[in-house]
Amino acid sequence: MDHPNVQLVRRFYDLVENHKDSSAASKLWIHDLKWHGCKNSPFFPDYFEGIENLEKALDVYFQAVDPRAEVVQTVRVGDDRVAARLHVTAKHTGELLGCGPTGRDAVFTAAATFIIRDGKIVEEWIHADFLGMALQFGFELRLPDGSPLEPIGKSG
Repeated sequence: MDHPNVQLVRRFYDLVENHKDSSAASKLWIHDLKWHGCKNSPFFPDYFEGIENLEKALDVYFQAVDPRAEVVQTVRVGDDRVAARLHVTAKHTGELLGCGPTGRDAVFTAAATFIIRDGKIVEEWIHADFLGMALQFGFELRLPDGSPLEPIGKSG
């Protein structure tokens, strides 16, 4: 059986992300949490504090995509840390970066590290391939002059 901290992380992804229930976060996180995200994420600031801000950020995410996170691997690191490697599938279902829903699917990976104390998540660092997700949704990279930026190795 998994350590209680590992179970807590798995419960977070099941209750909150897979059921799109941002309010469930308050059952699993401390009120004055710290959250560290990816630079230039279309959903989340790169840093915030507080359960209200986590719930707001999750709601923005859930309005744009319908995610399903599969926790591929968890590793307990010491008494208070858990690392998780994720495989995420998502459908573009709402406005994202000014673009309406495309209905396209994306598959991407993410990694998260959690600090847990007294049965609650205190802090998280997340790194996710949001650029890969956006490209799969049909977004294009453009140069400052407006011309499309072709991925390296892609031939027309």
